Amino acid sequence: MSSVYRNISFAAPGSFAEIMEKGDEIAVRGQLTREICNQVTVLERPLERFLFLPGRLNDCFAQIAESIWIVAGRNDIAWLSYYLPRAPDFSDDGKTWRAGYGPRLRNWRGLSDQLDEVRKLLLSDPSTRRAVMSIFDPELDYAASLDIPCNNWIGWLIRDGRLNMSIAIRSNDAMWGFSGANAFEWSVLHELLAGWTNTQVGTATFFAASFHLYERHFSIAPAIVSKFHGMSPYDFGIPSLPLSVKWADLEGALQLWFAAEAHARSDPDNKVPHLDVIDDAFLRESLKILRLKWLEPRLTDTELAAQMITLEESDMAAAAYQHFGRRRPELLRNIGHPKIASFFRACETR
Repeated sequence: MSSVYRNISFAAPGSFAEIMEKGDEIAVRGQLTREICNQVTVLERPLERFLFLPGRLNDCFAQIAESIWIVAGRNDIAWLSYYLPRAPDFSDDGKTWRAGYGPRLRNWRGLSDQLDEVRKLLLSDPSTRRAVMSIFDPELDYAASLDIPCNNWIGWLIRDGRLNMSIAIRSNDAMWGFSGANAFEWSVLHELLAGWTNTQVGTATFFAASFHLYERHFSIAPAIVSKFHGMSPYDFGIPSLPLSVKWADLEGALQLWFAAEAHARSDPDNKVPHLDVIDDAFLRESLKILRLKWLEPRLTDTELAAQMITLEESDMAAAAYQHFGRRRPELLRNIGHPKIASFFRACETR
């Protein structure tokens, strides 16, 4: 089966509805699921990466943090747990993700940085069909473990000046995997690689051998679908922030980002240092957003609104409004960004 959607905000409810309507029930490792086999899902605009879906308690802070953690080649649980508290549940030793995507993409067997290899291959031969990244490791992954990689292979094709990404996935939970993590994290990789190869971002195609929902989401999924407004902030001219770090600057930019993140997390009362030397809009604004995650519990609604207005009007700011607005509805009635305010007003009338 194949389904094409504008972005993840449309793909998530569409996928939930399709699985609940057409999926077969099957128990896997003692858990009942509803499953579609060999599902193909295409996102036409993968850079519209933030999920705006009422009832789906998406965590934009965790998505940002995990994505940059992967690009940095990390697999340590201690740092990721600040943003994804259940990360240890998928670790064998509580210290690392054994099959973390970061090391497998950036340091395969200690020998190969697959981002760099694919980057060089696409630059040397833009029509190549050999630009692939492997994640599943046959020598390591036929094992009893809490951490067997679900996303197994990423392929890249440049056609008509556009870089198209394809992801092969053995097992894809539509609720927590596809819509919660995968669409976002691979869009970050997609945008970076397009920049490094002087191409435009094309489509993102997900091939899931098993595309499913767990029984715990059987009643939640239809309720989420029924609440979808049929629009996302991108319909209101709210832009995505460009992620445009040059390859030569990547390691330095990541080191600076993680140092600034540590300050934002440990001392959120003060502004994030050195923001003026971070040229990239996505990285710079993400630090401001993460600081607000840690500062928000200390603020009144009025104080939080004053902090929010300092953010650039973007999808990232809209995602932060959505997150904080779940428990602070007054914040959504006091939005200082006109386009974001228009989006949330439109949601109230549908």
